[in-house]
Amino acid sequence: MKTFRQFLKEDQFPFSAFFVARLSMPQIKNIPHFINYVNHLGIGTEEKIISDIDSYSPTQFDFDQDKVDRIIEDDKKRSKPILVSSDGYILDGHHRYQAASQSGLAATVIEIDLNINKALKLAIDYVEHYG
Repeated sequence: MKTFRQFLKEDQFPFSAFFVARLSMPQIKNIPHFINYVNHLGIGTEEKIISDIDSYSPTQFDFDQDKVDRIIEDDKKRSKPILVSSDGYILDGHHRYQAASQSGLAATVIEIDLNINKALKLAIDYVEHYG
């Protein structure tokens, strides 16, 4: 049986990525490096401040409410950008997304000019190569 990552990587995942387990999501630790990587590949990105974060949809289904509460209380953690796809799904930053949604505060997002399936494949490749 293939893992979720193998499934995505082999381009056999034709539908949206709703309700993915957190452990299956790529964890992007260095967002500026990832954005440079994406731009180097010729893929556009746009950073913006969003007051209505609920216009985006999460792709993972499990959250740690304690972590969300800590982010709400910590301006520095809350200011880290949320990575989103061009079709409106969260790629990275689900806890920051929940913190913005629950607190009603604006959030910084970086939109990658790829749909969520292609963005997930790209992120998985990045994490496998750069960690």
